[in-house]
Amino acid sequence: MRLLAIALLFGAAPCGDTSTFPDSGLVDSSLVDSGPADSGPAMDASHDAGETTGWVEIGTGLTDFVEVPEGSEVELVMGPQGGWHIEIATRLYGMDPMDLNLRIQGFDAETEGLITIVVERVLTRRRVRDEGDHYLRLGDQLVFAVEDGSQVVGKRVRIEVDATPAGGATVHAEKTVLIVDRMP
Repeated sequence: MRLLAIALLFGAAPCGDTSTFPDSGLVDSSLVDSGPADSGPAMDASHDAGETTGWVEIGTGLTDFVEVPEGSEVELVMGPQGGWHIEIATRLYGMDPMDLNLRIQGFDAETEGLITIVVERVLTRRRVRDEGDHYLRLGDQLVFAVEDGSQVVGKRVRIEVDATPAGGATVHAEKTVLIVDRMP
């Protein structure tokens, strides 16, 4: 009986990242490392208030960064829970990733309306890959707020990324892509 109660408790847990819903007040503790700070050299994060030396590049990729030129096609992916998303990767230059707040969202380029669930992550050095001259963040899923993928196929979507280093100024990047679905 006790095992059944535990199974029901875990089965009732929400399936998804509740931290991505704006103004929900819910925080997914798995997004913030509670252990000791990672060691290793940090990138040059020198900046004055209001001045930033860093920049962000937007691409795609789960295991490597794939460059995505402005206006190019990005493949729509059906997730295991029935949702629809695109894979987002970012290159972070001139910013220390420790406690960096990364915010990613997608807008319909035609209507300017938000059409994705907002992704917010608090990074650490363990959640990025040190590439020497930049840090690489792979595999963020930008989930569309739609019931069917056909609702976004053929749409031009403006991806916006805001990276805010701890105690630093926000760095903004955006790129417009065309959503395609090549899978039958």
